[in-house]
Amino acid sequence: AAAKRWAKFGVDRRRPRKELRIWALSDVFFDQHGVPEWCKSLSSSFFRDDVLMLAGNLADSLPQLRFALTVLKSKFRRIFYVPGNHDLWVRRVTLSSIIRGEQVKDEQREARLQTSMPESHM
Repeated sequence: AAAKRWAKFGVDRRRPRKELRIWALSDVFFDQHGVPEWCKSLSSSFFRDDVLMLAGNLADSLPQLRFALTVLKSKFRRIFYVPGNHDLWVRRVTLSSIIRGEQVKDEQREARLQTSMPESHM
């Protein structure tokens, strides 16, 4: 598993350094008015060789999280994503935080994102 993870992080090693830009966003709150439109309006060509680091709090619901990841993934070459507290919060009494965390991990895998979940740092 470690070798597979290392291979993912080494994908861009041979790319010319002058072509790589790294952007960071946090607290995007994709479910707020105007944010989806702003994200969709980002240039697909301007950022296509760039890396985006997402530091959590993309959305309060899984459908919005999925939509946000899909839109942003279409704009950037690679995305590194660490879920925030809003991404992991539970809105319904019937769901537990553990289930929500697993659902967020599923979304990350489906979007093929490099990611870091809190339990991997223990």
